[in-house]
Amino acid sequence: MTTEPPDLAMRARDAVNAAPAGSMQRRAAGCVLAVLATTSSVRAAHKALAEADLDGDVRAAAHEFLAEIDAERSAPTAQAPTSAGARSAASVDLTAPISGEAAP
Repeated sequence: MTTEPPDLAMRARDAVNAAPAGSMQRRAAGCVLAVLATTSSVRAAHKALAEADLDGDVRAAAHEFLAEIDAERSAPTAQAPTSAGARSAASVDLTAPISGEAAP
């Protein structure tokens, strides 16, 4: 897989922000966001999820979500945003608070 984790991190952050608080989708996307922030490849992110201290349901949902966003990004029909206001992967602040949550 050649998808860069920062591209996927943007997608995971968007999913965390869109999911209802406390939902499985939000928990899974949050786990994916965390491992993408600390790994350099999708394969390493899957490995980190496998080794993380997570409930089985959360781990399975996180693996599934990571595979889904990687497949979406890797699909030949997927195109990068071209508008002037589009965020680049390099500009994603992975330390910024998730919407609806207080900063540390």
